[in-house]
Amino acid sequence: MKHPTDNNGPDVFQPIHNPYIVGNPISDQKMFFGREDDFAYIQKKVGGAEKGGLLVLCGSRRSGKTSILFQVINGRLGPDFLPVLIDMQAMAVENDLDFLIKIAQGIVDAVGDSELSVDKHLLAQAEESSFAKFEKFIVRVNQCLGARKLIILFDEYEIFESHIEKNLISTRILNLLGNWVDYKGGAFIVFTGNDRLDERTAPYWSSFLTKALYRGVSYLSKRDTLRLIQEPVQGSVRYQDGVPEQIWTLTAGQAFYTQVYCQMLVDHLNERREYDVTADDIQQVTDEIVENPLPQMNFSWNSMLPMEKIALSIIGEISRDEAKPVSAKDMIAFARAQKVGYDIDPSKLNE
Repeated sequence: MKHPTDNNGPDVFQPIHNPYIVGNPISDQKMFFGREDDFAYIQKKVGGAEKGGLLVLCGSRRSGKTSILFQVINGRLGPDFLPVLIDMQAMAVENDLDFLIKIAQGIVDAVGDSELSVDKHLLAQAEESSFAKFEKFIVRVNQCLGARKLIILFDEYEIFESHIEKNLISTRILNLLGNWVDYKGGAFIVFTGNDRLDERTAPYWSSFLTKALYRGVSYLSKRDTLRLIQEPVQGSVRYQDGVPEQIWTLTAGQAFYTQVYCQMLVDHLNERREYDVTADDIQQVTDEIVENPLPQMNFSWNSMLPMEKIALSIIGEISRDEAKPVSAKDMIAFARAQKVGYDIDPSKLNE
């Protein structure tokens, strides 16, 4: 691919399009890199289940869980699966029936069969119980699916707890979901959240504990991080040898921070009217991020325990001149030598 200066001449700067996304999940397939093993795992578990099932994608905030769901919605698993995304944070509900109607409408929209409707196949059912109505609705849905498998994706499952505590929905909703995954032809449900269900203190999840599978969502591999750094701006940005690896070292493959870094780097190049990235540019962008952190960074920092903040600060001090791994032993030795006044528990560091 030609570089912009090949056509415009060395003195004409053509602004670089900034493709990097910060603050929102990644829906564009061209900007999503890696996670092939996660999709293969989901496809295997969903495709191989005779009944329904429950998979919990666990990971810290901004680790990429919701972006994985968006890719599933975009057909990443293939034509044999029918995914339905339920955004728990965006969905306002008033009661159990309201919740079931909104799930049903999401399914109707995904199925795309003009003969299937919420009014006809849910609300018009003769049963008095809204749960009985919903079960009959699912029978009709299964008739429309053919050989496809229904996957219900619930983003931020912890919101179930707050809805129950506010009396917006009852625990019968969770009982219905638990029963739904148990029978032949049932849906496969995917939750995303920070924790495993067995780590939650709320008692609502007891019926799910023996059903749930868990998959941790963590950092991108080095290969996929380097692809995210280079491929979206290929033909526009030229990296000095070793610079992409330097960005990978700084972000450790954390998808959100890699997007942040690359977005700010493209802005930096446009401001300077340059296409070439050197180690000096990396240092300038690093300084800018540290001096003017994003709100998401401030939130993450403020959410940390005191020991976590101290540990990260020590890592920063030890790695000030050279980015390198820092062991728990190194952190404890540094804290004692500098008399930080905080007793660091080695067992907690290793968690």
